[in-house]
Amino acid sequence: RIPVGVSYKEDPEQVKSILMDIAIKHPHVLQIPEPTVLFDEYGDSSINFSLAVWTTTYTDKPLILKSELYFEIFKKF
Repeated sequence: RIPVGVSYKEDPEQVKSILMDIAIKHPHVLQIPEPTVLFDEYGDSSINFSLAVWTTTYTDKPLILKSELYFEIFKKF
């Protein structure tokens, strides 16, 4: 699970679409079970989501996958 906070000006549906697109295109993210985006909460200064992904290649180094996904998320936002 990868927490992602975005500005209140962002469209939640667009955020979901962007996060799903990033997850689906990553070569080490499994497509079954498919990635999931959850709308977690309204934070004090952000709308908070979670991107849930599964992998078989980074099971011993999950922070590397998390970092790679964060770099892609940052590029899109």
